[in-house]
Amino acid sequence: MKLHLILISRSNLQNDILSRVLSDTYGYSTDCSRNLSLIELSAFDREKDNYLVLWDCHSNGEEQLWDIISERAAFSSTHPIALLNACRDFAIEKKAMNHGLKGVFYEDDDLSTVVKGIEAIRNKELWYSRKSLSNYLLSASARKIEPHQQNDDALRLSSREKEILRHLTAGASNKDIAEKMCISHYTVKSHLANIYRKISVSNRIQATIWSSKHLD
Repeated sequence: MKLHLILISRSNLQNDILSRVLSDTYGYSTDCSRNLSLIELSAFDREKDNYLVLWDCHSNGEEQLWDIISERAAFSSTHPIALLNACRDFAIEKKAMNHGLKGVFYEDDDLSTVVKGIEAIRNKELWYSRKSLSNYLLSASARKIEPHQQNDDALRLSSREKEILRHLTAGASNKDIAEKMCISHYTVKSHLANIYRKISVSNRIQATIWSSKHLD
């Protein structure tokens, strides 16, 4: 299925060239818009349409996106979003992870790196630098969580949900998990939604942190 890229950015020569190359060379369907609205994105069927929103930090800045996500509950978990042209700043990457974004593309990334990251996100993987993920996991591990909450959350998970969570923590994509467990990727998505709800997290990174603390 063709991937549809929605570039949230002002129209300029650089973005026009980027859209054209992504379309003509790599076969993506591309649109460019200055605004990110639920009305525009509601046109995409969340189960059938394969799309990714790229938020251009040069045109919009990150704070505007954080405001949008904060105002609309579960926005980033419903709509796949990644930052484009971000500076290499762990504070920005940490906010992106906290808000459930799928990845970050830096302002000095070449086109081949961007395409590699887009394909990774398309395959339900996250696209962050290893150093950023390590720093995020270490900082999150330092947070104190009440013991009774840990036990209660773990007990609510079924054995199959725990197995899926262990695969997730090992870095497996939804496709990998489906193949390992001989189930469909739709079933994996359904299980992950239930797991996130039970352990009170909103994305794969937070689930990985939770699993590393609470599962043997």
